[in-house]
Amino acid sequence: MEARNSPSIYVAIAALGLIIHILYKVVRSPLRHIPGPITTSFTRLHLGLATISGQQIYYIHDLHQRYGPIVRISPTEISVSSTPEFKEIHRIGSGFVKSDWYSSFTPGREGVFAMQDVKKHAQRRKLFARPFSKTAIRGSWEPTVKEKVQLAVSQIQNELETTGICDILKWSTFLATDVSGHVMFGESFNMLGIGQKNEYIRILESAMKGSGIEAGNLIVAGSDTTAVTLTYLIWVILSHPSLRLQIEKELISLGDDYDEADLESLPVLNATITETLRLYGAAPGSLPRTVPEGGVTLSGFYIPAGTTLYFPIPTGLILHAGYRGTMKPPNKHEWHYLRLEPDLELAWGFISLGWSCAWAQLSFLGGVETYNWLRVLVARV
Repeated sequence: MEARNSPSIYVAIAALGLIIHILYKVVRSPLRHIPGPITTSFTRLHLGLATISGQQIYYIHDLHQRYGPIVRISPTEISVSSTPEFKEIHRIGSGFVKSDWYSSFTPGREGVFAMQDVKKHAQRRKLFARPFSKTAIRGSWEPTVKEKVQLAVSQIQNELETTGICDILKWSTFLATDVSGHVMFGESFNMLGIGQKNEYIRILESAMKGSGIEAGNLIVAGSDTTAVTLTYLIWVILSHPSLRLQIEKELISLGDDYDEADLESLPVLNATITETLRLYGAAPGSLPRTVPEGGVTLSGFYIPAGTTLYFPIPTGLILHAGYRGTMKPPNKHEWHYLRLEPDLELAWGFISLGWSCAWAQLSFLGGVETYNWLRVLVARV
């Protein structure tokens, strides 16, 4: 009698019930055919731990290397890393809406980046379309950008002469933020001039916390990403003396009176920018989307409605950013600028979302224009 009522019996029954429940979920799950670790069919624990520890992009990248371009990362979430699927998921009118992650990312008032309602997002995109178009940016703000770049170069030189070292990320951030402020709000924050954040930007940052105001989208999209990319770009060039000499020779060949159009013809400079964007993308997010009614077939696998799809930008750029021609990189995880005819389709990572998200157009100077202005910045520096 005592054995029959022993607590261990109840523990064993509970454990057996849990095992049966897990097996049922594994066998009956509509995602059971998706490659991935067996544990992802019944728990989100590993993904959650990776996210909390700041290792999510590395965890998902490792899974893609082991399982291929489509991989299951939790009972209801899948990660897709190839270019065709990226285009399909993020094109305008695809039906894939932003997941609930966006509502937790920016609680309160929605900005254009986090808007889940398709109609509201389209209306907001329309408001931004004209003032942030390539034509408007280039036609109205080219002199302003050049002026700020010259000031940034001067401040970098002064800091080097004074201290012997220079914080490139600091000056890149001040440069991008000053240009963004001038373009978006009608007045520069003048951080380049004073060499630090001014009181206005501190107040604005404080006001943005938890408020979801649109200014937050504008400032982040317009400064942080450009500053990080420019910093990596300068670091790469300075880390490769032979590359630096080649770029200097290209620039010298143009003479003193060159413009942006002239920079487009420099193969080494452009290959350097492309490869830096591929390997050191400034927005290592996953852009989660929800599969619409009716489901979808991706990479030969049927994905049911309601499933959350991730697109890990670093993985897409490193493993799948294509290059035309016959030259293949020795190691996709290493930096190699000598490539033939670079295909820029994915080189801009998050900015390539320009075909589906107006927020990307705000990313400093939008799409190909950002690429063009990186040429100008490197040439001036």
